[in-house]
This record gives sequence, C-alpha cells and structure tokens, in this order.
Amino acid sequence: TATATATITSTPTPFMCAPWFDLASNTCFNAVSQVEWTFGFDENGIVAAHASVSLAPITASLPFVRTTTVAFEATRSSSSVTTYPRSGNPSYIVQKPVVFGVLEDTLVVNVPSNPSDWVRVSVPGPGGICDGTSQGAGMEKGLVVFGVNITTGCTLTVLMQDVDDCDALRFKTREALLAHRAQHTPAARLARYGNSSTEIPDEWVAILDATLEDDASSDIPNSCGDVVVGVELQIVTAGLGALSRPVNSIVGARNIYLRDIVSVPCFGADCTPDDSISLSLQSRVTFIDVSAAPVPVRRPNPDLIQGIPADFFHPFT
Repeated sequence: TATATATITSTPTPFMCAPWFDLASNTCFNAVSQVEWTFGFDENGIVAAHASVSLAPITASLPFVRTTTVAFEATRSSSSVTTYPRSGNPSYIVQKPVVFGVLEDTLVVNVPSNPSDWVRVSVPGPGGICDGTSQGAGMEKGLVVFGVNITTGCTLTVLMQDVDDCDALRFKTREALLAHRAQHTPAARLARYGNSSTEIPDEWVAILDATLEDDASSDIPNSCGDVVVGVELQIVTAGLGALSRPVNSIVGARNIYLRDIVSVPCFGADCTPDDSISLSLQSRVTFIDVSAAPVPVRRPNPDLIQGIPADFFHPFT
C-alpha cells in the first residue's frame, strides 16, 4: 500500500490556505500554480508518495499556467537489497547489458551496481596482444549486451623462463582468457528478465559448467594437455507471453571451454630468454533463440447439412 503526505507552501493570508478573490485588485489568491509528485518504489512496486503544492496569486488579465511534475526515486526495503540499472521491464531490451549477479548464502542475488562489472569477454590490447593489464581499462568494450553475438581473439606470448610447469602455463592462459572470474563459479547467475528481483532466486538462471577444472593426466614430456585456449558463453533466450509483444527472457546459459595440447620447448631455468611460445586465444558469446514459431490453428468448416430435417428443402424438390 502506498502512503501519501502533502506539503503546502504559501504566503499566510487571512483565510489561511483557502483560495479567495479580491474584487478591488481583480486578483485570486492561493491558486494552485504547481504540483510536484514524488513516488518511492522498490522491487515490490510503489511504497510511498509525496505531493508538494505551490500556491500563487493570479489576476484575470494574465494567462494562468499550472505545471505538474512527477519523479520516481528508488528506495531500499532492506539492507540486503541492492539497486542496479535495469535492462528492461520486464522484457530485455536488445543491446542492453545482460544483468549478472552472484547468489549469496542468504538466497539473495548480489548484483554489482556498475554494469561494467557484469558479463564481459576478454578484450585484446594494442596489436591484438593478450594484455592482462588492459582488461580492466578496456573492459567496457567487452560488455555483453542482449541479443548481440561477440567474438574476440588475441595472441598470448609466454616466456618459458617464467613458467615452471604445465600447471603454470594453464594458469597463464586462464588469466588472459577469462575476463571475469566471477562468471565462472557455481554461484554465477544471469537475470531471467531485464528487471529480475534480487530477492527471488527463481528469476535468475545458473550458468552450467561454470567450474573450470584442470586435468593433468594428458601431460607428456614437451607437451601440456588440457590447456584452455577458448571459451564460449552460450545464452539461451526465448520470447514469452503474447505473440504480439513477447517478453525477451533468458532461459538458460552454459560455458564451453576449448582445450588443446600445447608443445613447449622447455620450462623455467632450462630455458633461454629467447624461448617462448605464442598461443591464439578466443572468447565468444552466442545467443540462441529457442522460441517456437506460432502454428496457425483453424477450426474445420461447420457441416451445414448435418442436423437439418430430411424434408427441409421439400418445397423446392
């Protein structure tokens, strides 16, 4: 329920705030000249309303203009609720950021207030080089927006003197490839709708296969197996609701990791400063629409003869 309070500001008059007309000056005092409405809202809707009314004198010889303004302010219903920019209401707007959050133990989804901290892909540095130090500054260009597929690639040069074993090599490729580590954890969630509530976990979709684990069983001399050289985030979408105006929503998501066997000349102290390898890394985000096409259904034509008495056309036969 919304509660409203009204604050009236005016110059004191003998008749308080009631409007009154002065015949001598042909002036009406305490006329409403401006009304300002302010509505407070949270995830559950409007929770408060405030009206500010301004009064002013008017004369019959001048045109009178009354203005009305309306403003909305987000409020917090509890300390656990986070506010964030919406990407639709409720339908996702194409090219608006995909909302990302992390499910907490309290079953509340924690959403970063800055959209640049949502779903991202790695962005190459100058010359197409995988530069881990440039990911934070240029990450806004790698922001994932609804309905737009993204593919980025870069070249990672690894100095073998800095790598002691295959585990260290796998760590380096992950750091260069995974722009946002939080979206590769079991608690990672994508908003099902553009305005999903952080207090309703069912309005958030888990990212399947989010945990990235290494398998060293394929390591052999001079080769490292299970090295992640690519990652693809598949986001499954669907249009729900009325056919005339479907609601764009996310119904599923999963990570796919591309792994390869990488040949290495040496490790650590056994290498010279010139010993290095170059790896091509790729990041991709793909939107898959699984909306079913509408099927027209037409009822069969009625049988006009059925049910008519046998002698219905008797006068004409």
